[in-house]
Amino acid sequence: MKHKLLFLLLAAEAGLCMFLSIIILSTNDSLSALMSFPFEQLGLLLRKLSETGQIGNAFAVTLYTALCLSPFLFLQKVKQKRRFYAEDFLMVLLSAGLFITLFYMINPSYLSRITVLDLGDSGVTLLKFILGSLIWAFLLGYVILRLLRLSFANGIETLQRYGKALLYTLCFFFVFTAFSLRFTEMISSFLDLRSKNTSDTNYMIPTNIFYVLTFLVDILPNILYTILTVKAIDLLTAMQADRYSKETDTLAKNISVWCAKSLAAIICTSIIFPILQLLFAKILLDINTSINIPFLSLIFVLALLFVSRIISENRKLKTDNDLFI
Repeated sequence: MKHKLLFLLLAAEAGLCMFLSIIILSTNDSLSALMSFPFEQLGLLLRKLSETGQIGNAFAVTLYTALCLSPFLFLQKVKQKRRFYAEDFLMVLLSAGLFITLFYMINPSYLSRITVLDLGDSGVTLLKFILGSLIWAFLLGYVILRLLRLSFANGIETLQRYGKALLYTLCFFFVFTAFSLRFTEMISSFLDLRSKNTSDTNYMIPTNIFYVLTFLVDILPNILYTILTVKAIDLLTAMQADRYSKETDTLAKNISVWCAKSLAAIICTSIIFPILQLLFAKILLDINTSINIPFLSLIFVLALLFVSRIISENRKLKTDNDLFI
């Protein structure tokens, strides 16, 4: 995939995530709508369809059954080409989980019967969140375990091909995290500030500005991840052609430089932003008291830094050995 097309798709994803976040925030169940998408929406559609009459109800039941059985049917088709592996059991769990999840999404009033506790609206939202998260966990778990098995069962070429597919997936995941979850938090902060402060309107503008700055600080690691991941795709493409070429060495060194700059940017913003809030504390109606130390960010960038340095050193060692021979 060319960089121009990739960045266009990522920009379209970012725009779609922000649009959906605004739509979701217009409902009371924003948390469940984010994490249970598209199951909650499918449940609503099936319920509306079943209410149209006998024909609509029959079609809704048929569609519900087909959707829930699709992972199991996929597994049956796959078994015609290869034997059954342990991770394939997740497809069975996924099919069973879809039956349960979509049933409760179609009939959300039944969620209160799961426990003897009086859950209320927030409790129902939490149960929708759990059900949706389990379905995504089954699906992602299957994909990851299958990729692991394929990477060990095939040669380096197959591993590189699946590695590129994983890196492309990471790009879209980083953009989703930044412009869906983080953007939703920022918009929620705007709405909460407006509802809780009706008199101190003079201080709302600087507070909203800091909400935007908080959003930018939070998504900075994801933006840097995306850039580094695209560079890693270029490096992997060069390694597929010749792992000891000059282009491979140049790309590896370039990634090392970008990793160092990314680490510096992440650490500096994590330190400077809390200090900036303290300096302007007198004119802010809300202060983010938590100090974000992005350990996962540091681990990801450091791991990529080490890999790029190893690739560069291997190429240098190969060149020295060729000169010696």
